[in-house]
Amino acid sequence: MKHLLLILLAASAHAQLLPVTPAERAISDIDRAAAASRYYAEQYAQSLSTLHGKIFGLDDAILKSVLERLGEQQSEQLLTLYVSSASSINAILAAAGSSVSAPETRTRDWVWSGASVIIAPRPDPVVSEQ
Repeated sequence: MKHLLLILLAASAHAQLLPVTPAERAISDIDRAAAASRYYAEQYAQSLSTLHGKIFGLDDAILKSVLERLGEQQSEQLLTLYVSSASSINAILAAAGSSVSAPETRTRDWVWSGASVIIAPRPDPVVSEQ
């Protein structure tokens, strides 16, 4: 009997925490969905950060070999996908107030010459003095 009373008391307390009106229920649902969206957006940004390291962290010779195996079209698609994804997810996360972001900086460029690729470091960004 004592356990039943505790269960009823706990259920009553839990029921008081639940939304009671349709508007409160909708707000609760929206809050949960927004929290889940932010969580997965942050996970995606961290995955993009890993991808950035795997692309731009390679030694030049290895990166050249990888790009040549992918070919010009596929390597450019990968780079375009990465850059546009990082930019988009960062805008979403910034609007949500998140401190998580994906790196958008390319540390090297490459130019295709036939079936071969030439890799060059990107120049450091110019910082204007004010």
